[in-house]
Amino acid sequence: AGAQGPAGPQGPSGATNVVFRKTTTTVPNNTSKALTVSCNAGERATGGGGALIGTTSTNQRLITSIPTAVAGTVPDGWSVTAFNGTGATRTLEVYVICAAP
Repeated sequence: AGAQGPAGPQGPSGATNVVFRKTTTTVPNNTSKALTVSCNAGERATGGGGALIGTTSTNQRLITSIPTAVAGTVPDGWSVTAFNGTGATRTLEVYVICAAP
């Protein structure tokens, strides 16, 4: 093995600013609804999800929970589609965790 070479230049900072964002909408009975929450400009989505708020029922479910990418393949939000068949209006909350340098 040869001698160690000189140190390279410092790399860019990692994601040091992490925030949690959410949005809500109502989902009437016997309805499916999609909702998306977005990161701010310069942030990237690192995860997300959603929930139907109210009494738990076997007649409600999340159909999809997926990252979104408006420009290209960099995730910048989260989208959830939910079905509500509970007999009453429910609130759908969608969450995204966003990170930026």
